[in-house]
Parts: sequence; C-alpha cells; structure tokens
Amino acid sequence: MSGPIPIAPPGDLTGRRALVSGGVGGLGRAIAAALARAGAQVTIADLSAQAGAQAAESLGGQGLDVGFHPLDVTRAADWQAAVSATRPQILVNCAGLAERRGILDCDLDSLQRLFAVNVTGSCWACARSPRR
Repeated sequence: MSGPIPIAPPGDLTGRRALVSGGVGGLGRAIAAALARAGAQVTIADLSAQAGAQAAESLGGQGLDVGFHPLDVTRAADWQAAVSATRPQILVNCAGLAERRGILDCDLDSLQRLFAVNVTGSCWACARSPRR
C-alpha cells in the first residue's frame, strides 16, 4: 500500500496525552497523526529509535505535537518506562507482526516472537497503563 492511510478524525482531543505503540508503521503513524490533528499530545513508541525519531520529526514538521519514546513491546519494563514518561490518557496498541507462512511452516522462534509481540505485548500495554 502506498500513500497515507485515511483515518477518520476522532473529535476534539485538546489537552489529552496519547501513546501509540507501533507508531512508526503505516497504520500506527496514521493514527498518531489523526490524534495529533485532533489536538492530542502524541508520543509514538517503537522498537527502532532512529525510525521513531524520524517519524516524530516528520509529523512535527507538519505542525503536529508528536514525540517519540523507544519501546520493545515484549518487555514489561519498557512499557512501564513509556507509560511513566508519557502518562497517557489514550492508548493505541498498533505494534504487531504478521507471518506470511502457514503456521505449520513456521519455525518455533518465529512463532514465539509473533506471540511475544502480538499477544504478550498487548497484555503488557494494558497491564502497565493507568486505569480509570
């Protein structure tokens, strides 16, 4: 897919803080931009510090309030650090992996990594985020 992913505006989020994991990728970046356009102070979080800093700078260059925080979604300590640093009121967990091979064709390391990012990472996101 090329070009920006269209995301419907979420309404007025002025004064809200958002944390978007996987914010460097297409969908995560589009959601981060939509939240920022709606007035939220957005932090994108991703494994690649270089790509994350570039994405935040690019969105910031569009006049959007977007920062970056490094995050390995498979590590509870990383989630705790990201949540402590950003104090999000909005959490979007967009980090994820896809495996193009059938499950019977995957090796154990690939399946464990897939599970760690897609399942464990989502659990850590919820467990380490503030509760209302």
